[in-house]
Amino acid sequence: MKVSVTEVNPCKKVLKINIPNDIVQKELDIVYKEIAKVAEVPGYRKGKAPRNIIEQRHSKEAKDEVLNRLIPQTYTQAIKDHKISPVAHPEVSQVKFADGEPLYYEAVVDVRPAVKLKKYKGLNVSKRKLKIDDSEIEEAIKMAKEKFAEYKTIDGRAAKDGDFVVADYEFTIDGKTEKRDGAWFSLGDNPNEIKEITTKLKGAKPNDEIEVKAKLPENYPKKELIGKEADFKLKVKEIKEKSLPKLDDEFVKGLGDYKTVADFKEALKADTKARKENEIKLEVEKQLAEQLIQLNPMTVPESMIKSQATQIVKDVKMRLAYQGLPQEEIDKQEELLFNNALKDAEGQVKVYFLTEEIAKTENITCSEDELEKRLELLAKQNKTDIEKIKEYFQKNNSIDTLKEQIEREKVIDYLVTEAKIKEISK
Repeated sequence: MKVSVTEVNPCKKVLKINIPNDIVQKELDIVYKEIAKVAEVPGYRKGKAPRNIIEQRHSKEAKDEVLNRLIPQTYTQAIKDHKISPVAHPEVSQVKFADGEPLYYEAVVDVRPAVKLKKYKGLNVSKRKLKIDDSEIEEAIKMAKEKFAEYKTIDGRAAKDGDFVVADYEFTIDGKTEKRDGAWFSLGDNPNEIKEITTKLKGAKPNDEIEVKAKLPENYPKKELIGKEADFKLKVKEIKEKSLPKLDDEFVKGLGDYKTVADFKEALKADTKARKENEIKLEVEKQLAEQLIQLNPMTVPESMIKSQATQIVKDVKMRLAYQGLPQEEIDKQEELLFNNALKDAEGQVKVYFLTEEIAKTENITCSEDELEKRLELLAKQNKTDIEKIKEYFQKNNSIDTLKEQIEREKVIDYLVTEAKIKEISK
């Protein structure tokens, strides 16, 4: 077997592979014998048909099977002989398979980059001071009360600020009409509402019919209609008044393991502190990642960038669906989402290889004790037995992946300890 290797870029190689005809013929003989054992040929008992008859009837099938066997076998041998470390399946092309000739094909493969670390210690990062305002706790309390808000239908008066109006509506735009029944409109300082409509609804009563021209807002699900003016017709069904629960000991007991309002506020402070600490931590890590990439330039495999971008898009689509955007609208944005994700994906892949190399250089590893503690934590978070968690990771061959994740977290922690951190107020 003859193999020539051409480097397209530091992460992509082309293997041109020639397999001698005698090897091809030997494999063909094996395949034809296997086919002859099961082939049904009129006039012959199974397994007794002559070779030339089998070739006439099954040559394409035989050649396809030879390709299915020889290409993976020879490709595997070629990357082993030439010490190539692929990161994805190869793209096979230019296959030439003629009678009496060597089998020829080309395999384009993405390979691991050669990582040369230049600077990763003493990176300069800024870190926000942790500050918790009373207003943040009050906002958290307000959100908790909002979850248990009651909406009472009001009779005998017109809608006013702070009310919710339930109405059926339709609007016409570009000659097309769209309808919705039972829509809720918040009468107040709500940026998500269409101001022209809520202004008209103030003072309205049930059964009132209202017409108004308004531009569709930025958060309208159909992107192609955003900013266009539409003719709205609304029929008011109900006026609802929002009532928030009173913040007292009885109320907070229903929110969790709290006995008093003071207990609840302390828990909110702890949660807010933990959330903000995590936000600050992520900001520092983002700065470190950006500097690592800038100070240690490298080329990474295209296939890994595309794969990571696909995962980013998948996560974004799930988030959009959770927010209520129709699936058809999400699907329309897929190409744009993918193109926008490519830059972030490239950075994430670069950080993957750089942190891996730093782990090797600094001998940062995941110990069995650290792995055990992580599994215990996962079991606690998922409210299950640790043995079940271990069984899950072993079944999915994910133990090594978890160990790599822990190692990378330790690398980031190491970079933080080695960094020059400037604390700032913000």
